[in-house]
Order: sequence, then structure tokens, then C-alpha cells
Amino acid sequence: MNILPRHAKIVACDSHTYHNRPVVASGLRLDEPGSVVAYGNSVNSSRSDSSFRHADPFDDPHWLFELKHEGIRALAVVRRGNVGFLSETGRWLSAFPQLAAAMRKQLSVEEAILVGSIAAPDRAGRTALSRLAHRPEEARFYAFDLIWLDGQDRRAVPLLSRKERLRELLPPRSDRVIFVGHVREYGTVLHRLACRHNLPGIIAKRADIAYDSLSMKFGWIEIQNPRYGRVTEHAESEWRTGKKRTARRRSR
Repeated sequence: MNILPRHAKIVACDSHTYHNRPVVASGLRLDEPGSVVAYGNSVNSSRSDSSFRHADPFDDPHWLFELKHEGIRALAVVRRGNVGFLSETGRWLSAFPQLAAAMRKQLSVEEAILVGSIAAPDRAGRTALSRLAHRPEEARFYAFDLIWLDGQDRRAVPLLSRKERLRELLPPRSDRVIFVGHVREYGTVLHRLACRHNLPGIIAKRADIAYDSLSMKFGWIEIQNPRYGRVTEHAESEWRTGKKRTARRRSR
């Protein structure tokens, strides 16, 4: 689902403004879950304080705004042609072999760690945890950050530049690994559209933040759709009722 407003500055990655200077990290072992989780644990520590900071919709040219996808937060670890998904608690997620196989074919990179959400969209592009639980074969990886690439530690690189490199890395047309685009400045517009299309909400991120716990604690804000839960429950109830009616008609 692409509901980003046409007049907004969509995926405005300016590498002239933000310097892209990755450094080589030492001690990272992509074959060891504990090492990878320790490397990416700035997300865990920032979320453990109070999950995300919450706020009302706002506009600010120094912030990026992304659609939120309801699913499982995970690191996609690419190593020598293999892809594995690691949860924030350091557990390998084995329930998505079709997704891993598709990403192996579509990503032409030797080593990388992508940050994103594993989610299963419906025909309208809406995601829900219940759908992912019942249809794991339909899972997609919604990638929104890149913190390691071919031996280079990218956590200190500003977010806007990390996303620019991530977009270059991902296939332009894929139904399995999807780049999470963003709107710059116009958070109120994107939030209004998210509510109109019954999406969970949006995530606001400062364009210049690094990938560390302190930066993300103050530069990463969730702006929820207050009606999302009620509308989703009603939609799922209607879907189940319609499915039962179809089954009864077929049995006649």
C-alpha cells in the first residue's frame, strides 16, 4: 500500500547534507546470535525504557515519518548467501522459510544486517499480528534500516544516509522484501492518511540520528491510530463471518 502524499518530500535522501562515513566494527560474528543481538541491542535498550515515546502528530523538517507495520520486529542477517531472522531476544525465527528463501535470491550482498518488521499484509496492504500467525507463508520483510554492510559498521551513520544505502541495496520491485519509505516534515498528513486507511499509525524519526540507545530514545516516536484496534477487530470478525457463510454455501 502506497499512501504517501504526492506533494510531500518522499524518500528525500540527501547525502550532501549528511556525511556517509561507516567504520569497520570489530568482534561481530554474524554466525553467533548473541554477537548479533549485542551489536543491534541499541533498539532493545531504547524500547525497554517505555517501549516507544508516544506523541500527537506533528510537522518538522528535521524528522522523517514512516508507516508502522504490525508484525515481529527482527534483524535480517545476511551471510554468505544465507538469510536468517533474529528476534530482539536473540532467538532465531524459523517460521518463515519461504521469506528467507526469497530474500536469498533477491539480495545481492555478501554480508548485511537489516532492521525491519516481519508482517503479513492483506489485499489492501494492511498488516496484523493475527494474520501473520495464521499465514506465515505470506510474510514480508519491511526493511527500514541498515546497520551493517560488508564489514562496515553503519550505526554511526545518520539515519537518512542509512536509508539511502538500504534503498540502493534492495530490489526495486519485490513482493517479499519491501523498503519502508518515508515522508519528510509532513507527519500530520501521513498520520491522517494512516487513520483513513485503517493502519496502526506512524513512526517519527529524526533524520540525523545514529543507531544507538540514547539517540533513539529521544529521536524515535510512535504516533498511534487511536481507532486501529477497534476497527481491526471488527474487520476480522466480519472476515470470519463471511468465510463461514462461503463455507456453508459450498456445502449445500
